[in-house]
Amino acid sequence: MYVRLAFAVAAHLETEILIVDEVLAVGDVDFQRKCLGKIGEVAGGGRTVLFVSHNMAAIETLCPRTIHLASGIVLHDGNTKEVAAAYLNERKSSLGGRGSRAVTVQKHLVLESTRIVPSTFRSGDPVEFEFLFRAMKKARFASAL
Repeated sequence: MYVRLAFAVAAHLETEILIVDEVLAVGDVDFQRKCLGKIGEVAGGGRTVLFVSHNMAAIETLCPRTIHLASGIVLHDGNTKEVAAAYLNERKSSLGGRGSRAVTVQKHLVLESTRIVPSTFRSGDPVEFEFLFRAMKKARFASAL
C-alpha cells in the first residue's frame, strides 16, 4: 500500500523528472496497468521519466531509449529494442544453454539447460519452456500400453 500511495503522489506532482523504480514489482495487474498508463501519460506530456525495471515488455512499451546497468556500470545504452535484445541474450546465457553449469534436480537427474521460446513475450502470449536433462544412471522405463 505504501508503494501505491507513493506512486500516486509522485505521478500527480508537476515535477520535470519522474523517477519510477520497480513500481511494477508490487501490486496486482490492475495496479500495474494503471501505473503504465500514468507513466505513459506523464512522458507523453513532455516530462522526463526515469523508469527502472526488469520487466522487458513494460520497458519496450514505454521507453524509446534504454540504459542497461550492472553493478553501477553502463553495459548498453541506446535503442530499447537493441538494448533489450542484448540484455535477454546475456540472461539466456547465464540461465542455461549448453556449456552452462548443470543443476542436480534429483540424485540421478541433472538439468543441463533451459530455453524459453520465444525469448521475448508479452503477458498472454503462448510460451514454450524446453528443459534438457541428463540421467546419471541408466533408467528402466515401463510402458502402460
